[in-house]
Formats: sequence, structure tokens, C-alpha cells
Amino acid sequence: MAQSTLNGAEHPGSRRQSLSVADLYMGLGSLVYALAKADGQIEPREIKLIRSLLGEDLYGGVAMCSFTARAYHHDTVEEAYQHALRCFVAHLHGLTPGRLEHFLTILEAVAGIDGAVCEAENTVLNRFRADLRQAACLALEEEQS
Repeated sequence: MAQSTLNGAEHPGSRRQSLSVADLYMGLGSLVYALAKADGQIEPREIKLIRSLLGEDLYGGVAMCSFTARAYHHDTVEEAYQHALRCFVAHLHGLTPGRLEHFLTILEAVAGIDGAVCEAENTVLNRFRADLRQAACLALEEEQS
């Protein structure tokens, strides 16, 4: 049986579950990168906040590695976003409501670091919500057929 830990994360009950959660955090790191870069450049204070937020998570190091890899390769917002979406869609079954809420809290904190969410950041957030909703609906349709 899984045990709850900080921020609603679970101790891995199996290797498969652990890999699924790690892949979701890989997607989170890419999405955080896309969001931080959406307004043009990633500011040092954004990186500080991201490290702080991700440092509180059991799998936060995975997300930070993904973020760092995107930055190292100078990925565009779209490249990072597409990588994130692939990770989330492939492991949708592991995206519990609590985990999704936690991820959205992180994303909103990063977007709001300047006191307001700019249009480009808002576009990324809204697109993610819509794409995830569509993927969940398609997955549900597949299960029912």
C-alpha cells in the first residue's frame, strides 16, 4: 500500500509506478521550462523559485534535471511544451487529481513570480489545461470502447 508524503506524492509501490511518476515529473520540468521561457527569458529569481518549489518534492530532482536539460539545449517554448505533453499523455494514469493540483500550483507560482501572469504564460497554462483535458477524454473513450 502506498504511503502519503509531502505534497500528496506517494512512495513508489512498484518499479512501474515509480517510473510513471518520474516520467510525469520529467514532463513537469519541461513544462516549467516552457512556462518560464514563455515571456522571453528565464530570470535568475525564477530559477531560484523553481529550485525551491521542486526541492520540496520526492521526485523534484527529476523535474529539475528535465528543466536543466531543456535550458542546456536552448529548447524553444514549443519544443519543451511538446516534450511535457508527451510525458503527461503517456502516463495519464499516474496523474492523480492531487498530483495535478500540486503541479498546477507550481506552474501558477512560477508564472506569477512577477506579480501578474503575462499573456504568453497564460497561453501556456490554458493550452496545457485544454490539451490535458482532451487527452483524458480520449483515454476515457478508449477505455469505454
